[in-house]
Amino acid sequence: MPAVDFSKDVCWVPFGKRLDMTNAGARYMIAHPAAEVGGSVVGHKAYSSANGFLSAHRQKILIFGKDFDGSLTKLGQAAVGRGRKVISGFGDWHFDKNFNKKLAQLSSACVVQTKAMRDEFVRYFSVEPHLIEEPYEGLRCSPKEPAGKTLNLVWFGHASNLSGLLIFLTQIADQPFSICLLVVCNRPDLVLPMLIGLPAVKVDIQVKTLQWSEANQRKAIAWSDAVVIPSQIEKKDMVKGHNRLVCAIHAGRFALVSPLPQYQELADYSYCSDNFVEAVEWLLANPKKAQERVAAGQAYIDTRFAPQVIGRRWRELIETVAG
Repeated sequence: MPAVDFSKDVCWVPFGKRLDMTNAGARYMIAHPAAEVGGSVVGHKAYSSANGFLSAHRQKILIFGKDFDGSLTKLGQAAVGRGRKVISGFGDWHFDKNFNKKLAQLSSACVVQTKAMRDEFVRYFSVEPHLIEEPYEGLRCSPKEPAGKTLNLVWFGHASNLSGLLIFLTQIADQPFSICLLVVCNRPDLVLPMLIGLPAVKVDIQVKTLQWSEANQRKAIAWSDAVVIPSQIEKKDMVKGHNRLVCAIHAGRFALVSPLPQYQELADYSYCSDNFVEAVEWLLANPKKAQERVAAGQAYIDTRFAPQVIGRRWRELIETVAG
């Protein structure tokens, strides 16, 4: 097998003109693996055409992030036509976009983040992908034992996932909990209007919002006693990555999560249930056990989701494709 010079032979290609670090998929699929493995990172839309991109960047292997409009697929077709090899990353539910099937079939290798996504990928595209999870990011913090009369909870994520938050709020609205919920979101303006029509929330359940940024997310998790990750049990949610739960564990916070397949894999280190009233009650009654679960979770995720572990698996895949 020929050696791969990662600095010269590999180009990571996010969707768009440049790497968008506010996009979780771009960070987990492109930025963090590239930082571990090496290679150039170049947005494909920085050039007016596929041929323009390929003339400017002559790397032997191109690694794509998610394609949203078919333009990365066209670049992949042109690259393969020039004898280059393509590795494509797929995240989220995009099986209804026909160009993704073309991209999967022209790629030398495809990468997905969860077992559920792998099963759907095979079913829709008839291609067996490689499973490489998303790495954790940010600072490692010591597990926190929730304490105090008021439970400080944080929800963080993209506005497209806010529907799951309604599940949590609807269940706890009339419960005798004292909760301050901080919602960190790219569209915080959508949060409070979303609450209109819910059962009247008790006065001692507060909902506050904060504009999403990496710094604000870190501060919010550090402030919190626990993280809440409620989700709709729908096809688009079933194939998402582990990253929000892994992020909570890495940051030393216990998480209350819906029983999606990817979260059930980490149920020993969280409270995984569709009954959030019981989840909050358990957390309030077992703060020390929650802390112990997080400590055990940190030891586990270091074996599976650490950037070095993920980087090694990407490196092995790239070397295999090069050979």
